[in-house]
Amino acid sequence: MSTGIRSGEAFICAFFAYVLGLGIWAAVHRRSGPFHTRVLLPRFLFAVYLLLAGSLVLFPVHIPAAGEIPSLKTQHINVIPFATIASELGIGRHYPFTFFQAVKTIFINIGGNLLLLMPFGFLAPMLRPSLRGFGKCLLSGVLISVSIELLQLAETFFNFSYNRATDIDDVILNAAGACIGFALYRLYKAYGIWHLADGTAIK
Repeated sequence: MSTGIRSGEAFICAFFAYVLGLGIWAAVHRRSGPFHTRVLLPRFLFAVYLLLAGSLVLFPVHIPAAGEIPSLKTQHINVIPFATIASELGIGRHYPFTFFQAVKTIFINIGGNLLLLMPFGFLAPMLRPSLRGFGKCLLSGVLISVSIELLQLAETFFNFSYNRATDIDDVILNAAGACIGFALYRLYKAYGIWHLADGTAIK
């Protein structure tokens, strides 16, 4: 009989492990001097974001039963840009695409992929000076998204997951989300209302 690990279970376990480790680290380093919330908060939020994103894209994990033969069970593999987006929006279909169907598709499928790397585009430049350029942030978003798609494909191939989709449109939407996040970071920076993780002003 096969078992599995759900997304929520993975996130809760990883989150508590992270908070415990952070508490130990804070207790050890408090002796060396005070640390500023404005420096630590972006790091904490980024770590929580990574845990949440990882739990969503890599879980649930299916643990194969003894004797279960690996097979490629991916329901959808698409390498044609914008093909899946057009299909989800009803473009080219022979039946009317209702308003409520469109809203559901945009917010759940398209919006979800946009949101996945948006926090990365916003927080990563605060933590890494090398990512404060648009081109590097975009390239990082593309590489992360491609890695996610390949990991999901490998999960499906080795029977660790069901119903995974490997889609170039996911990469496009993820990269667009990272760009939106970077634009928000630049807007935030323009008003100078935060400090970067290195303690310097964001202006």
